[in-house]
Amino acid sequence: MVDQYSEDANHMEKLKEFDKRLRESKDKSHGVLYDNDLSLKLQNLQDYEGIIEFSKMSIETKELGVDLIPQYFQFYASHSNQAFDAYNDIIEAVDVNITVRVQAIRNLPLFCKDASEFVSKIIDVLVQCLDIDQQE
Repeated sequence: MVDQYSEDANHMEKLKEFDKRLRESKDKSHGVLYDNDLSLKLQNLQDYEGIIEFSKMSIETKELGVDLIPQYFQFYASHSNQAFDAYNDIIEAVDVNITVRVQAIRNLPLFCKDASEFVSKIIDVLVQCLDIDQQE
């Protein structure tokens, strides 16, 4: 149990570290994460991949992932499907409390703000949510 708590805390720290670096990079480049520095581009991409991956680890990381995945989504079109799938997994997770799920649903429009191809996927997610509510 102590090991699990320590591991969860480590995952949360990593997520916060990824977020901090992406935020700092975004601030330095006036809202655009990609600048001319190739190594910074690679680091930013790895940080976003880390956010996607670590957001699946525990209840706490899923809660943070609900905010972080859509926040940087627009900057990583190459990872849009992977990010949306991870986000959808958070919504569908049985271990997520209702407030996290509600926040996740509220953040869904952020995905189609810059990528209109996700509108139909978002509709599917909302219909699934309605079906689950009606079954309970």
